[in-house]
Amino acid sequence: RTPKTSEGIPHFSLKQADGQKSTWGLRLDKRHYSCDLMLRGRKLGVAFECQVTLTMGLLGEIEMSILGGDAPSASVHFTSKPLIEVLTSGTKVSWGSLTVPLQEQVSAEIELHALHLLRKKLNPPSAMSFPLGEAQVLFDGEDTVHVAHQRQYTPHVAQALP
Repeated sequence: RTPKTSEGIPHFSLKQADGQKSTWGLRLDKRHYSCDLMLRGRKLGVAFECQVTLTMGLLGEIEMSILGGDAPSASVHFTSKPLIEVLTSGTKVSWGSLTVPLQEQVSAEIELHALHLLRKKLNPPSAMSFPLGEAQVLFDGEDTVHVAHQRQYTPHVAQALP
């Protein structure tokens, strides 16, 4: 789930700008970023199920570089290891038709694996790249913003929507 209000949107603060490169502070408030997970399987002939809500918060500094050429793009990476917080809640574990008291152990294991995965994907030298081009920003009347990217890049400023 992503933020439902403007107070939960990612907070960016410009720290330094130098030509095609800039450095930004980034904060994601853990109260606003979560997902529900359900794991189902079979072990020793008995079905099991685990349900959990995973919440994430992040604090760090990113560097963005604009790369020109025929296909302009942006490259983004953290300048140092970000502070990542992962919490679980509402963990329910069942084995067959029984609810088993493994919530604390399962929650700890899920938090550990989620934290490991996020660190692997976010810690330097990992980087993300995405194409740049014209985009239309559309508001749906709620707190949701949709960005529709056009496939071809045109090196002039996009016109405002009527």
